[in-house]
Amino acid sequence: PGAQILPVKVLCADGGGFTSDVADGIMWAVDAGADVINLSLGGGATSGEEAAIAYARDNGVVVVAAGGNDGNGGPATYPAAYSDQYTNVIAVAATDNANNHPSYGTTGNYLDVAAPGGVDASGCNATVEILSTWNNGDYCAIAGTSMSTPHVSAAAALLRAANGACTAAQVKTRI
Repeated sequence: PGAQILPVKVLCADGGGFTSDVADGIMWAVDAGADVINLSLGGGATSGEEAAIAYARDNGVVVVAAGGNDGNGGPATYPAAYSDQYTNVIAVAATDNANNHPSYGTTGNYLDVAAPGGVDASGCNATVEILSTWNNGDYCAIAGTSMSTPHVSAAAALLRAANGACTAAQVKTRI
């Protein structure tokens, strides 16, 4: 209730792209009035993307980011790993259908919360997965932290809608 979706395309049809486009998309969404930004994507740290996260923070926007699919001991995934520096970033790990840590899920101290992500990340129509929109205009059943992140983004949006005075940091704490 009270939440609206503002889709912002920052990646190519094949799922690839540039962090500069992600940074531009974050800033565009902030300027367009977003209260919560879902980032079901990740990679290495970049100064442009970090500046966009800081811009979102300075404008009171909650950023929810996928924690990564590189397994135990995998590298930190950004922008999720900015959660250690910015109180508006919520880094999301995945759980499987038994509420356990899936083998693909990256681990790390930067992760804040876990949400359903499916059993394996073997691609479309994985074993036990989450139904999502797909880049061909259809739907696909898939697993990964990109599937976990929207669950947390929705919770953040509900908190913002119900408690408009909540700051981004308060939303993160409550989640």
